[in-house]
Amino acid sequence: MLRKLATIAPLCAFAIALIAMLGSLYAQYLGIEPCVLCWWQRIFMYPLVVIIPIGIWYADLKLSTYVLPFSIFGGLTAFYQTLLYYGILSKAFAPCSVGVSCTEQLPSLLGLNLITASLVSFIAISALMIIHRRFNHEIN
Repeated sequence: MLRKLATIAPLCAFAIALIAMLGSLYAQYLGIEPCVLCWWQRIFMYPLVVIIPIGIWYADLKLSTYVLPFSIFGGLTAFYQTLLYYGILSKAFAPCSVGVSCTEQLPSLLGLNLITASLVSFIAISALMIIHRRFNHEIN
């Protein structure tokens, strides 16, 4: 089963990145301004919408090498913001001193707010790329 998932993992990762990008743009269109940490997550997510399809097009078996740094560092940023958002870390650790607060309450959709959705997206992309990498190295 994981071997089959490994073959479509890049396509699934691309779909997640595209949905995340469009979702963040739509949220901003609705008036939900991004905070500093949200901007950093965008910096890590948006390039994936370009990198992954190029890797798919060229059938690059090393695609995970290019994707994982973005997804891991984006995930760490989202995890940090999640800790701030849920009050596990004090607001004193929030880098948002001017503008929108990193701990501002956000609307939820299907039980996920934008911060949690971002974290789940980065984790899913990372997991898919690890599966893709593992099974492609076994084949070669």
